Amino acid sequence: ELYVDGKPVIVDTGVSTYENNERRSYERSTKAHNTVEIENTNSSEVWGSFRLGDRAKIVFIEEDKNKYVKAIHDGYKKRFNAYHQREFILNEDEIIIKDEIKGNTNVNSKIYLHFHPDLVILRKDGKVLINKNITIEFDKEFFVKNYFYAPGFNKLKEGKVLEVPFKRELECRIKIIN
Repeated sequence: ELYVDGKPVIVDTGVSTYENNERRSYERSTKAHNTVEIENTNSSEVWGSFRLGDRAKIVFIEEDKNKYVKAIHDGYKKRFNAYHQREFILNEDEIIIKDEIKGNTNVNSKIYLHFHPDLVILRKDGKVLINKNITIEFDKEFFVKNYFYAPGFNKLKEGKVLEVPFKRELECRIKIIN
């Protein structure tokens, strides 16, 4: 998640139901979170309304408080012999997120970034412009789509989600415009 000046920008999609239905399955899926999905599958084995089977585990973490963190999880190891590595680099006016698939690098991957429904999301000059004061730039082609944010039980609001397909590596730059 990302908050700027105390306001939500990149958000968790929320929980609207605990019933065992299609909506609950989506809200628990990797696709509903701001992370990488490989070959359209979940990083952990999600089933039923509350059950979780083979859970992705962090196998490496490195950090420099307030400036840098890198972690690798094994959620795709059994199915694809692949690991997802994510690195955050924090600069004064920019956040850089680097995603890399390790091991089997020939898999199709996709990142999702879900935005709070109250934001104005525009595509401009190959970048995403959010409320005229935040830009997001990728080194790959991206798509702006609709999704439903759940601010509470049985409540849904339409918002925007970025989908960015990639193979092996992806870099995302988030800049705050003052």
